[in-house]
Amino acid sequence: MPATIVVLEKNAAAGELIEQALREVPGSCVLLSCDPLEVLELTRRVRIDLLVSDGILLDDKGALLEQLQSLDRGLRVLHLQAPFSLDDVRVAAALALGQPPA
Repeated sequence: MPATIVVLEKNAAAGELIEQALREVPGSCVLLSCDPLEVLELTRRVRIDLLVSDGILLDDKGALLEQLQSLDRGLRVLHLQAPFSLDDVRVAAALALGQPPA
């Protein structure tokens, strides 16, 4: 079963680049959203293995991260801190999912 990775990014162009990079993580299904509430609803319906975000969106809604983790205690979160390379994101995501970096 593929690992579900959700990219939560307010900047659409940056989100698309991150999404493309993460599609190279073997066995992953990558979803992109710019809406924290959409991600919260998605977490209610689908098991998310990894949430990738710059952290700002997680803070915008106050307790969003707590709500997400209450729905899925095993949810792993990768906070991106600028500057970062797409290779760094790919490697960090693979490691967070317990895979060897490609």
